[in-house]
Amino acid sequence: MRRTFPTKEKGMSRRDFVRGLSLSGAALGASSLLPCAPGGFGIREAEGQAEEQIKTKAVDVDLNKPYVHPTPAKLYKIEEDKAIRCQICARNCHLPNNKTCFCRTHINRDGKLYTTAWANPCILQPDPVEQGPLYHMALRDGVRAMYVATGGCMLRCQYCQNYQISQEAPMDVTMLGTDWGPKKVVEYTLKAHETIPSLKGIPVNCIAYSYSDPVAFYEYFTAIAKEAKKVKKRKLINIMVSSGYIRPDALKATLPYVDAYVFTFKGWTEEFYEKICSAKPGPVMESMKIVKEAGKWLEIPILIVPSYNDREEYVKNMVKWVHDNLGENTPLHFAALMPKWKMSNVPRTPVTLLEDCRNWGLEAGLKFVYLLNIPGHDGNNTWCPKCGSCVVRRIGVKCMSVMVDKRGRCMKCKTKIPGIWNPNV
Repeated sequence: MRRTFPTKEKGMSRRDFVRGLSLSGAALGASSLLPCAPGGFGIREAEGQAEEQIKTKAVDVDLNKPYVHPTPAKLYKIEEDKAIRCQICARNCHLPNNKTCFCRTHINRDGKLYTTAWANPCILQPDPVEQGPLYHMALRDGVRAMYVATGGCMLRCQYCQNYQISQEAPMDVTMLGTDWGPKKVVEYTLKAHETIPSLKGIPVNCIAYSYSDPVAFYEYFTAIAKEAKKVKKRKLINIMVSSGYIRPDALKATLPYVDAYVFTFKGWTEEFYEKICSAKPGPVMESMKIVKEAGKWLEIPILIVPSYNDREEYVKNMVKWVHDNLGENTPLHFAALMPKWKMSNVPRTPVTLLEDCRNWGLEAGLKFVYLLNIPGHDGNNTWCPKCGSCVVRRIGVKCMSVMVDKRGRCMKCKTKIPGIWNPNV
């Protein structure tokens, strides 16, 4: 779902402008619609990547302000002179005292790491689960997900759809109050069908951590996910929508609580990742493998940026890597660029190019390849790989019909369609 942003008025502060986005009901869309590349790149190669940028970064964070809940982080190492090294994302930021991480959400204060994202969301709203994008989940009776986000991100994707929040610190985009602890978020989700008029009684049975990257608000996101799993009266599904730029240990700690992952695959070359996203591809590929090896559900969006990551050999290498490393049943979503932020002058991705990408994915042996941002296209739908029946029909991210039974099978030929097809979702 995409909506028009209000125009920033002259003299309006950045904080007030972003608050206006929420009050007008603006949904910001998935934070970084895509992620990857070749080679054996891993965590070690990414270490220290942002050190030079961190050393010169000015910090102006008063942890005593009422809109900041300085919550201790656990994943870090203590170094000399009260310096620490963050151990959450693949950037492994080295932080001298009073410096913040590249993500803008973590700060070193006297040799201890704190997160400023705790209980400080800027997005808390129900939207379609498919918006993830997450297409292999039953949506009986139009079930929605509660989308949660704070400011901050570990990447600097130049085409980011949500740069108004992802490229700001949590305290600079707060618009919902600062008392949204994990229990309150879960309680709000459970009662949303009664308290939010637009839902008209439609249940919200999923919580999606998206719009900015949940790795940036790692402590808050994992605490909400753990709280959601304590609910007995109704099953809540946790969905992590991320760039996948996270250390293995931090990712593995989420596996008991997260049911479905959406990790973006941004491009095939190292050059694209570095120049366009200020990141490395290896950690993302490693994250995808960890999720699949753990038996968790994974879907992968790839944003096709004309003249940047759209070469046929790049796309074919990406789909081959997905097929060989993640399996033929891993859904792949090719998305059209919506020109934004620093790439607002780049043309929208041609439909014919996206259709070519989808065909290359199918030719590589992938069974479920989709097209995003092209409502009404057959590439929106899920097709049975055996009999060819349309088992889930969509217009964009709106689910129109589900022809999958309670056991996750095609209603025509009884072929198993992989996904989370729990009728109680």
